[in-house]
Amino acid sequence: MTRKYNFSAGPAALPDEVLQQAQRDLCDWQGKGLSIMEMSHRSDEFVSVAQQAEQDLRELMSIPDHYKVLFLQGGASSQFAMLPMNLLRGKQTADYINTGIWSKKAIAEASRYCTVNLAASTAADDFRRAPAPNEIQLSPEAAYLHYTSNETIGGVEFNYIPIVALCLWSSICHRIFSLLPWMSAVLE
Repeated sequence: MTRKYNFSAGPAALPDEVLQQAQRDLCDWQGKGLSIMEMSHRSDEFVSVAQQAEQDLRELMSIPDHYKVLFLQGGASSQFAMLPMNLLRGKQTADYINTGIWSKKAIAEASRYCTVNLAASTAADDFRRAPAPNEIQLSPEAAYLHYTSNETIGGVEFNYIPIVALCLWSSICHRIFSLLPWMSAVLE
């Protein structure tokens, strides 16, 4: 078989060794006679995998102990609903930056739970750019600011992280390790 390379947004090509190890462990996780997917999430085996994943992530990204690491299922679309349900904390307004398809989806979902203040939008420019920091107009009543750091469909990417005094949220799972120099400065 000739291996192909995937340069699309999202999943990437993996080394053969990684795929072969995953194949071996899929049916029999480390000689336990079960797949890790068949084990209880409370089992010692599964808990050790989760703990090791968090430890590895903290080490790779230099995440300080006073930050929480959350492993959430469902991807960005599920987070669009989870965000207002968990971060409004009694407030009725959230700030959003509109830069294209993914941010529009986030705004539509958040609108079901709160008043969305459009802190910035590049719709007038056909979503060909991210707004400059001075274009962002925050609401004093907002519980958080959501922005889509990389609109993978339209190709718009922020080249900065907005510095705000309220909770900042962006799904960066598709590019998290490309942000390491920025993240270390923000996490301090």
